Amino acid sequence: MVDKVFEAVEKVLGVTREEIRSKKRHADIVEARHILCYLLWKQGLVEREIGLEVCKDASSVHYALSVMINLKDKSKIEKVKNEQGTI
Repeated sequence: MVDKVFEAVEKVLGVTREEIRSKKRHADIVEARHILCYLLWKQGLVEREIGLEVCKDASSVHYALSVMINLKDKSKIEKVKNEQGTI
């Protein structure tokens, strides 16, 4: 399940797993990381488990989730979800 989400994010957003798990804070990487956290959370993982996957602590994951939940334009999330279904 986690691998499918990573693959979908990589394919749609063009950000690698290594970049998502890195400490880099470029806008495109942060956005991909936030979307990944949100999709993993929607699939039932808790913040601590998500943090282990993205090499971040639970408070960083919590922040990512709050950003994604309050996001008005969820079109990129939908693109990744659609891609995830095809992988």
